[in-house]
Amino acid sequence: MPGGIRCKMVDAVLYTERLHLRPIDRQDIDPLMTYCADLALSRWMTHIPHPYTQADAEDYVTRASAKPGRVWGIAMNNALIGTMGTVGEFGYWIGRPFWRQGIASEAGVAVLNHYFTNPDHDQITARHAVANAASGALLRKLGFEDTGPATTSSKATGETLDARAVLLTGAGWQARQNA
Repeated sequence: MPGGIRCKMVDAVLYTERLHLRPIDRQDIDPLMTYCADLALSRWMTHIPHPYTQADAEDYVTRASAKPGRVWGIAMNNALIGTMGTVGEFGYWIGRPFWRQGIASEAGVAVLNHYFTNPDHDQITARHAVANAASGALLRKLGFEDTGPATTSSKATGETLDARAVLLTGAGWQARQNA
């Protein structure tokens, strides 16, 4: 695996050395409200409004908890610090106190390993705002390849942003695992 990250899955829960990726539930409402209320995070997200309310967090918990094995809460020391999913396309967020610690990369390897174990999954797409260089770098690190210009929207700011569309194939992922 890239970077030597090891993971295992038990009952729709993924474990890595530092992380516990688990279904979203009601215990996540307070951390969701804390992290998603941060405009530095929400400005890059298509689905996170600003301000972010308890009703928004409760709605997200309801929707995400209905998709175990496709949407995970990223927990460290039993506390939610982000989410990651493969619904429609690959997407994630990490709370600002945890940025630039390799958490999204570690979680991404675990989630993509799980995703590509399904023989019906031969590719997955993602998008990142051009101005969000950190997200673009993470997607490249995970093996996504640029497929061209796109747009994305920020629910928090109401803006349409220039973006890049990216693609990761199952064959490309497997080649990375065998490298």
